[in-house]
Amino acid sequence: MRVGVCGLGLIGGSVVQGLADTVHEVFAFDPDPAVLASAERWAVPVASAEDLRDCDLVVAAVPFDRLDEVLSLFTEDVFSGIVTDTGSVKEAPLRTMRGRARYVGSHPMAGKEVAGWDSAEPGLFRDRPWVVGLEEDTPLDDWEAVARVAVDLGARVVPVDAAAHDAAVARVSHVEHLLAAAVMHLVKDDPLALSLGAGSFRDATRVAASSPQLFDGMVRGNMKHLSGALGGVANGLGSIAGMLFDDMTAYTGRLTGWFTEAHEARSAWPPEPGEGERMDLSFEALRELGIQGGWVEAIEGKKVAAVRRPRIKSTYE
Repeated sequence: MRVGVCGLGLIGGSVVQGLADTVHEVFAFDPDPAVLASAERWAVPVASAEDLRDCDLVVAAVPFDRLDEVLSLFTEDVFSGIVTDTGSVKEAPLRTMRGRARYVGSHPMAGKEVAGWDSAEPGLFRDRPWVVGLEEDTPLDDWEAVARVAVDLGARVVPVDAAAHDAAVARVSHVEHLLAAAVMHLVKDDPLALSLGAGSFRDATRVAASSPQLFDGMVRGNMKHLSGALGGVANGLGSIAGMLFDDMTAYTGRLTGWFTEAHEARSAWPPEPGEGERMDLSFEALRELGIQGGWVEAIEGKKVAAVRRPRIKSTYE
């Protein structure tokens, strides 16, 4: 396919670099001339945003606050191809583009706390989940086209609808960004604590180094699901805080059980992949695969995929 990438930050830049040696013809645009010059050094043709309308597929890899503006350049009255985006919120752009374009939302679950073209790398998505949105009205051919690009970047393609994606990502990504920021606020004015910070502090706060623009977009775009996830965390911490002000001897078993459940869940993550399967691509099969947490590893010919599902551990293992 002719693939256009609009926005050459960490994600867009990694898409361009990762596709440079594939069968796809890649074109790139970014408003920063210096970034475009860097892309040219990768032998990637550069174009204007409007020129990308000649592509078969356009990947909008821009911040949330610019996404509507960029997506509006690729509505069906001026663009006959497919448009996708790489943002971590999927319901909002789906509402914007439904009925206006051949839109298939997507989200690579990969990134770093540093941004920009200089942080991009061609292998960023290898063996990482990449959601490709599957709504009831998504044409299967359009879904497959976006999925092929993700697979060619080495990703594991997870088919899921926008609502389920936003709810899950609120729990496994967005709330973690808020907690990392909260911990930094707890210690930012304490030089002794900052000097003593080690591995657990580093790991717990890593994503607080992300761009504030990224924080703002995920909160504004996913408020409904994020508020529920944050409420769940607050309830858990609130119950622990209550124990600290009561007689701890009465709660020792309960507190130990709380930690034990978390320990067991974390020790079992990530889930082990099951045996490889071949699956005919259909809406029903893909929807079931996504609900089970499974993924597409390769697309073999027309409408056939190599897939895996998480291995369900026996109680007796």
